[in-house]
Amino acid sequence: MGYNVSGFLLINDDVRLNIWNWVNFNRSQIAFENVGTQVADVQSGKICRKNDINVCDSALNHKWLKIYRQMLNKTFNILKSSPRGSLQHTCYENLVAANKGEYKFNFKTSDVYYIPKRLTTQFVELATLFREQVVFVGLAVPSIIQCLEYPSTLQEVKHMFLWGTNRTPDAAWDRWNESLSYHSFHPFKLSELLEHKPNITDHFCRDLLPTLRKHRPSYWR
Repeated sequence: MGYNVSGFLLINDDVRLNIWNWVNFNRSQIAFENVGTQVADVQSGKICRKNDINVCDSALNHKWLKIYRQMLNKTFNILKSSPRGSLQHTCYENLVAANKGEYKFNFKTSDVYYIPKRLTTQFVELATLFREQVVFVGLAVPSIIQCLEYPSTLQEVKHMFLWGTNRTPDAAWDRWNESLSYHSFHPFKLSELLEHKPNITDHFCRDLLPTLRKHRPSYWR
């Protein structure tokens, strides 16, 4: 990729990015949530403890991990058997070192992440491998980020992702002030705006647009 950029920021289509919380990030380093506390041993079929990933004793009841366990085992074997010194074997070594053991992968919602240009080629090569093995994005991206660099230089971001009972119809405006301190908010559905639903339209015009205008980068002005 020959683009004249510092890196690549991926944003899912139902995420509102709070750009003002990103401006001071080092653009030569990865930006993602902390992946080190969500680890699963896909060989034994156990999830590791968040406070001690050396101990993996919880049932593998996470939907992604149950569906993609076989694919992850195969991916690990490919990484492990790759020639020493290759990117894939380095990924294997870094995963083992960071996750404290073999056949351990990371899992995390991957709706927003930033990859610096210096690591783009490596990221694409590893992402291609995970895609070829049909590994879900929420398993592939955090595991690749975990293995790209060790020790990690990850810049940690915090997102307000609403799931289950927290995902109420009025969350976008009812939790607006709370959400402003996070790096992003999920879900924000533009489809509801296009349907001219009054509450989301009022929130968009009253709160969101003025805030985005206030914090727009200087090169937009």
